[in-house]
Amino acid sequence: EGNTYKGTISADVAVTVEFAKKPLYNVTVNTTQDGTVTVDPLTAYEGQKVTVTPTATTEGYTLGTITAKYGTDNKDVALTRNSNGTYTFSMPAGNVTIDATFRAKKDCKVTVYSENSELGTVTLNGEDTLETTVKEGDTVTIKAWSINGTYDIQNSKTTFDAEITLVVNSDITATASFTQAAPYQVAYDVKNSVNKISMYATDRQGIYVSSEKIDVDT
Repeated sequence: EGNTYKGTISADVAVTVEFAKKPLYNVTVNTTQDGTVTVDPLTAYEGQKVTVTPTATTEGYTLGTITAKYGTDNKDVALTRNSNGTYTFSMPAGNVTIDATFRAKKDCKVTVYSENSELGTVTLNGEDTLETTVKEGDTVTIKAWSINGTYDIQNSKTTFDAEITLVVNSDITATASFTQAAPYQVAYDVKNSVNKISMYATDRQGIYVSSEKIDVDT
């Protein structure tokens, strides 16, 4: 990094520049059970990005909490969670201590059903069962089947059905709603919101899936 200084010179001037080495700060991870936490790099300059990777080592466990603090008054360091399960933060002007806990994965109930079974049915992980229990973080596949397997769309016939695969982090209820012609929707709710997946059968692309998140009350 560099700094630029400007001024008007009207006489001879001697300019003296002194450079100081940036201080390095350390990252320490407190002892954890049922998992490990790695940090890269372990020493960093202020403003440098640091990556933290928590990994559960006990089968059936997952990350519970993770915090980063610095300074004598234990100020919080903002952690950003990445899609690959790692965390990053910008190194503050002080040593950082990271604490993490790991916990057993919770059981999550997945329920599926058809709103109008005379037009179509739903399968869960390829089975006719309407309810199953999986561990947090597992995936389930929900497939909607029309009774006769045929949709009449824009003067074309197709026998494609559709499916969605979800990562389960809490209880899920999925409802398939069929009409005599596509599109139809599969809706699943997680906590305080409902997600609706609209599935369209077409003659050229098979199944087109679009999704939108809506409030429960709408």
